[in-house]
Amino acid sequence: MTTETDLIVEQGKASIARSRARRTDAPKLSRSIGTRSRRYKMRHLGQKGLRIILWWIALLIGAIAFSLVVSPLGVTGVIVLAMMALMGSLVFAVFPQMPAMTEDRLLSSDMASLPAKTEIWLEAQRPALPAPAQQLVDGIGVQLDTLGLQLETLDPREPAADEVRRLVGEHLPGLVNGYKRVPPAMRARPNAGGRSADQELVDGLKVIEREIQTMSENIASGDLDALATRGRYLEIKYQEQDNG
Repeated sequence: MTTETDLIVEQGKASIARSRARRTDAPKLSRSIGTRSRRYKMRHLGQKGLRIILWWIALLIGAIAFSLVVSPLGVTGVIVLAMMALMGSLVFAVFPQMPAMTEDRLLSSDMASLPAKTEIWLEAQRPALPAPAQQLVDGIGVQLDTLGLQLETLDPREPAADEVRRLVGEHLPGLVNGYKRVPPAMRARPNAGGRSADQELVDGLKVIEREIQTMSENIASGDLDALATRGRYLEIKYQEQDNG
């Protein structure tokens, strides 16, 4: 059991290291800090593409019906049809825009979508953070990807679900928003205790990253315990039947 848990921890650390390396090598390739936020945005783009296709189909059906019932379109009609297709495509390509992620939306999200929405919220805050904090945000994105797989099957009534929602839906936004309220010119200046707002933010993000990893490990350990218990039950049950 301990070996399996240690393996999960090591795999999580390796995944974070790979994510940070990719961000260092190609920081401009994608603004997504995790696969779940990337899928969320791609799904939104896919819905826009579907609306454009439906618009074209509607125009085509309308043009065929007009030609059959009224009169052939002619050159002018084809030009008008092309302009309508172009204008509609432009409108559907821009609208509706993906709604901005807010703290209220995070708190009201279901457990399955919470990691993706948190990643999207973090991506919007990332440019305002110092470089060390941006690297930590990347690592948190990887942690949320791993945690998201576990939350899909986690009972929302479980205490672990409340802890996850409190950590990523309240404490994480509270930490980042508290930092952003500090005037930019004062963020690197040490306070009376000798610590700057930049350092406080970095240290806080390190704690959150570590806590998300711990939560993931605890959930995984619970799953492993349940699997081991089920295995022992089956072993005892069928061994007794064989002996009988």
